[in-house]
Amino acid sequence: MRSLWALCLSLIVVLAAASGAAAAPSIVEFPLPATGGSPTDLATGADGNLWVSREGAINRVTLGGFATQFPLPDANALAQGITAGPDGRLWFAEFFKFNEFGRIALDGTFSMVPFAVPGQLGDFALGPDGNMWAAVPFGGTPRVTKFSPSGVVLADYNSGPERLPRRIVSGPGGALWLTESRDTQKFPDRVARITTSGALTEFIAPVSQFVNDIAVGPDGNLWTIETVDPTGPTLAVRTTPAGTRAQFDLAPGSNFGKIVLGPDANLWAALPQAGEIARIATNGAVDRYPLPTAGSAPGGLVTGPDGNLWVAQTKPPQLARVTPEPPGSGLGGGGAGAAGPTGAASPTTAAPPATAADLEGPTVSGLRADPRTFVVGRAPTPTTGVAVRRKRATTLRYTLSEAATAALRIERARAGRRIRGTCRRPAKTGRKGRRCTRYTLAGTLARASHAGANAVPFSGRIGRRKLSVSRYRVTVTATDGAGNATASPPSARFRIVRR
Repeated sequence: MRSLWALCLSLIVVLAAASGAAAAPSIVEFPLPATGGSPTDLATGADGNLWVSREGAINRVTLGGFATQFPLPDANALAQGITAGPDGRLWFAEFFKFNEFGRIALDGTFSMVPFAVPGQLGDFALGPDGNMWAAVPFGGTPRVTKFSPSGVVLADYNSGPERLPRRIVSGPGGALWLTESRDTQKFPDRVARITTSGALTEFIAPVSQFVNDIAVGPDGNLWTIETVDPTGPTLAVRTTPAGTRAQFDLAPGSNFGKIVLGPDANLWAALPQAGEIARIATNGAVDRYPLPTAGSAPGGLVTGPDGNLWVAQTKPPQLARVTPEPPGSGLGGGGAGAAGPTGAASPTTAAPPATAADLEGPTVSGLRADPRTFVVGRAPTPTTGVAVRRKRATTLRYTLSEAATAALRIERARAGRRIRGTCRRPAKTGRKGRRCTRYTLAGTLARASHAGANAVPFSGRIGRRKLSVSRYRVTVTATDGAGNATASPPSARFRIVRR
């Protein structure tokens, strides 16, 4: 009887663990051209493609995984920190180049931009003021530099002694947030806030911890990847805008990985030493997943316009497309893997309970622009993020039947002629065919959205790119975590006018 009771108890424990487990995401890998070096960072371009910075090259990768390689003007340069700029181009830094940075147009044309004060640019971020900001840790005075959209240095803000700015993002409070590493072992690393006028506020990390990457979470807090001592465990640390810290165990060993807000409104981190990626809920719940290629050393991450997470891998050079499981399947509700601010988050390895296959796409209803007629605002509209309420020129509103990633396709109305049943661009000569309205792509937005009403602030800009005075329509397609898309995406019209 004791043996039977022990067996039953074991089954109960396993089933209890399984009931809180989150289903593993779907992961597909795509090779990058073999002639380039290791990929360093990822960004989404205004063309809806992924852009990858590498040693000796920049790659443009379609959402289907097809890569086009553009060799750098200097074949020995190492591109890093690639970021979509306010001018529609991708901006990137070059390692060991202390007096220039690069930009690449969507057609692959490079332009190298010199600057006077020497410094090694490490990372770029598009600021809330519409300018590009760069962290400058080495090669001169450590500082944060503000560039105009045309690449002119507007200001240098010195970070002070023993402070090396590393990674930078736009964050809460209309400010930029950055990580600062130490120059020697005597001083602690920091998370810092810098206003668009250059005022710096620092929040000190424990002296034993090394702060690496930083991202803004769906909770409005700052999330960093930190390592205890050079070889200690890796932590995910949450810092409020007021500087209150809470940390969660992420992985054993030193994983100087990167972190990003994912398409499912969770944080995702790369663990290069472990060859894994980790999903982090705002309550500290952590789930880790190995990538298909063992030892692939994941690095840069980005949420793509297709509602997937994309991960750069260095061994071999390739990208992984990660499709999270349906929201609400076990993460973030205090189930398996949850931990308090002082505890460790431990993912379960038990298999999740069997559920009926999800084959139905989300329903989108109530789509409208509020107001329908407006003037373009000054602020940029991020191409990716989470649907939030904030005052802008207009607000794109819609309701979802379930949590999903919404792709908002914005198209401009143009005159056309109906020829053989299709509305086509009018020919230069002749007026054959009835008049019709055709639509051309102006840009796309992607937003992690919840079940119920959602609001996407829209300034009339895609990133910093200003849309022309004209008539437009927006079409919303929602894709859930199982990969099911809206069967009949609705559209709504709006109009941009002059002041």
